[in-house]
Amino acid sequence: MKTGARIRLLWHRGHRYFRRDAATLVSLVGPYSDPNVCASLGLHGRRWTETGHDLHFIFERDEVAYGVEVKNSLSYMEQDEFRIKIRLCKHLNVRPVFAVRMLPRPWIIELVSAGGYAMIFEIPAVPTDTCATGETRC
Repeated sequence: MKTGARIRLLWHRGHRYFRRDAATLVSLVGPYSDPNVCASLGLHGRRWTETGHDLHFIFERDEVAYGVEVKNSLSYMEQDEFRIKIRLCKHLNVRPVFAVRMLPRPWIIELVSAGGYAMIFEIPAVPTDTCATGETRC
């Protein structure tokens, strides 16, 4: 990356050609990590100033923008935070997507009625024996 930032990629251990796929992914991300690109996107994008909340990432596919929030814990997020994230997505004009381990059924209904989508993981998105740095030993 031009900024000196690192990208951490996680692959399933059975994936045979991870080095080739990693190089392809890094070559796609590289041009977008240029400080000039990031600055111009920030200057022209909409900003959420109502609270200090943000989304994990925003992406676009088939001309539809999605705002993604990832929660990899067994406990539920606070309901206020959940509703703020939905309002934030509406403000930014993106479809809310929650990638979570658990979500109460009424919240899923509320999310879908707001045009969103809930991705419920049956297993952790990141192994629980992996520390924050991505290493298996902490």
